[in-house]
Amino acid sequence: MARERPIKALSDLMDGSVEERFNAELDKVWQNVYDPNTDPKKARTLTIKVKIVPNERRDSCDFRVNVTSSLAPYADLTQTVMLAVGADGTIRATERTDQVPGQIDMEGGETPMPQTIEFGKLREVK
Repeated sequence: MARERPIKALSDLMDGSVEERFNAELDKVWQNVYDPNTDPKKARTLTIKVKIVPNERRDSCDFRVNVTSSLAPYADLTQTVMLAVGADGTIRATERTDQVPGQIDMEGGETPMPQTIEFGKLREVK
């Protein structure tokens, strides 16, 4: 005969497995809260869903527990790109930065030139 254990707390359920899953999802929430790539003001949600399914005789039931979290998505990244057309018709896109290329920082490092990507030649629009 199976040993009976009264369920008095969530930590009693399934030998502590529910609490373990809750803690694992809560850790994901904390990591997401401190991620600088997410919106700090977006709500995060932690859900414990308990389904209780009795048998035909109603003398026992299955507990089905699902623990999930809903995290804040990554914030959009925005960058201004300067566009230019060279004398040969080549389109160039250069990322705009707040730093002046060639400027020396406090550690003695030099600010690099911004990256420029060259595309195909500009086609004539008819």
